[in-house]
Amino acid sequence: MCRSSQSWSQRSDDGYSDDDDDDAAFDVEETEDAGACSEEDDAIVMSGVDLANEQEQQIDKIAGLFDLSRVAASSLLRRYAWKEERLIEEVLSDRERALDKAGVKRQRSDAGPSTDSFECGVCFADYCATDGSALRCGHRFCNSCWKMHLTAQLGDGNAQAIRCMHDECTALVEPALAQALLDGASYAKFARFAQRQFVDDSPLLKWCPAPGCDFVIKVRDLSRTECACACGMTFCFQCSREAHAPLLCETLTRWEDKVKDDSATGQWMSANAKRCPKCHMHIE
Repeated sequence: MCRSSQSWSQRSDDGYSDDDDDDAAFDVEETEDAGACSEEDDAIVMSGVDLANEQEQQIDKIAGLFDLSRVAASSLLRRYAWKEERLIEEVLSDRERALDKAGVKRQRSDAGPSTDSFECGVCFADYCATDGSALRCGHRFCNSCWKMHLTAQLGDGNAQAIRCMHDECTALVEPALAQALLDGASYAKFARFAQRQFVDDSPLLKWCPAPGCDFVIKVRDLSRTECACACGMTFCFQCSREAHAPLLCETLTRWEDKVKDDSATGQWMSANAKRCPKCHMHIE
């Protein structure tokens, strides 16, 4: 029995059209130019639009380097958390294994929707093929189940690594599917989460820690310490605290712990909390 619902079809050799595979084609609100530090500073202040362009450049680079579609390159980058060096190393070592790990190894010859019905593997109801959606892996589910899956993942704060609903399938959901099936508010949330995960995953990017600041700092040298944001905040790129040179991050951490240990609050935190290894804040 065919049921009417929104359809999202795959329209290219790799399962998507060029217009739909834009991993950074989120509805990013245009902002004024954040400005950039000089080349001597070796750091750049980036806005949301700049981040979208950064994603595009990385996707194009990997696609050209390994002769892949932009969809496949996007999936690879997200599977390897946008860490290009690790991705390149593993693809050169074992291309098929790396592609399979990212869920882009198999190519489908019947990427377009057929007129046949199918049974959704989640709700086990029968649908017309046009009432379901499939990823590059070929696993097709009804659009209602896809929407519930996407909504549940967004509830967990996940956008970059939403996987196919088929057991043991490693294929990742592309933004084109989320954009086609989610309402405007939900997709905007998806875009925000995806952008935040992109920054958190990239070793060269860091959010400005100033309250209310949405700028991101990009560095070319991971040994860099102090960075200045366009908002006026100067912070340590290594630990995201206020600039503390020439004091080392580890020394500052020990000093802060020593100060807190001398108080009743410090004694409680020493017994009931520990520092986050990433942001160095105390967690109960």
